[in-house]
Amino acid sequence: VSPFAQDIVANDLIVQTDGKILVGGTMRRWIGDGVAELDMFAGQFNTNGSLDATFGAGGIYTFPTGTITALQREEARAIAIMPNGKIQLAGTHLLRLDANGTLDTTFSSTPVASVVTATDMKPQTDGKFVISGTSGGNFVVARYNGGPTLDTTFGGGSISVDFGATERAQAVLIDPNGDIVVGGSSI
Repeated sequence: VSPFAQDIVANDLIVQTDGKILVGGTMRRWIGDGVAELDMFAGQFNTNGSLDATFGAGGIYTFPTGTITALQREEARAIAIMPNGKIQLAGTHLLRLDANGTLDTTFSSTPVASVVTATDMKPQTDGKFVISGTSGGNFVVARYNGGPTLDTTFGGGSISVDFGATERAQAVLIDPNGDIVVGGSSI
């Protein structure tokens, strides 16, 4: 059962140390004449399943952009809590929130286009974050600095791997040695 008025897809979640659940995904917002816009959203739930009214606006944050004449289509597919406590959303775009569910304008005042549509994301202890995705049928891994810029010391910002078939990167993790591991499929 969803407490949201609009259609949503929750693509990722985190159970926080206090038991609250942080959800990231995409909200479909009807903007007129049968046309829907896709907006990034985050929601926070209390341990009893109710929306946390101290987060965002009544428990949710959404960044509504786009109009009937200028669609934006911003989707969140991954969510992470950064080492500084901020909330990072990644998908077609990148967006960062403060821990209370308000926009972190020190990251950006609007969603920033991602180098690849993220399927997963993991923060590093140094504040950088890594995303996995697929482009041209190949695995892609990209690393961002603490802000919305690519870390050019990491393969120029992103690395594409071709296994000779059609690949789809689905998950990324950073092991205890700091090595980046990506999982997915190759058909």
